[in-house]
Amino acid sequence: MKIINQIFIIAALVFVSLANVAAQKSNDKAFAPMQKEHAEALKTWLKTKPNLRPATEADCTNKSGLKLQREGEADYQPYYLARDFNGDEKTDFAVALVDTKKRGRTNFALVIFNQSKSGYAQAHYQTNLDLRESGFYVWSDSPHYLAVGEFQTDNCGYFKWTGKKYEVIDCTAGESEN
Repeated sequence: MKIINQIFIIAALVFVSLANVAAQKSNDKAFAPMQKEHAEALKTWLKTKPNLRPATEADCTNKSGLKLQREGEADYQPYYLARDFNGDEKTDFAVALVDTKKRGRTNFALVIFNQSKSGYAQAHYQTNLDLRESGFYVWSDSPHYLAVGEFQTDNCGYFKWTGKKYEVIDCTAGESEN
């Protein structure tokens, strides 16, 4: 009986180790499209949020919209965008996240990091979003507002920096030209 228990314990440990390796490879894939310093800042931020992971292309259910978006931009990433969102001439970045403990349409979150002298700091964090059919875009040439919405439509909201926080504005409001 002892041998059977030992074999079972060894098999369980091997299974857990393989699962951890697979999860790490999957996690590494999620960070691959990001600039190195953005990936590092996000990894540090996620240490206190173990139920969140970066969203990947596999989380996008609008495959035809994604395909159309990539016709004009082959390396387009739906859930990661780096630009100067707050007008300080430093590159900020935004990432969509998936809450692994939630099910349903609103298991996405969004975080925007502004670059500062000491690195990157969370400037906006929003949860309970449905981003399955959506992606990130640049809304306007200057400043570069982060827009989040359905592919190939104006059905979106963009994030405007007010000097202290990001305000979400409906893209159809007409304040900014795409």
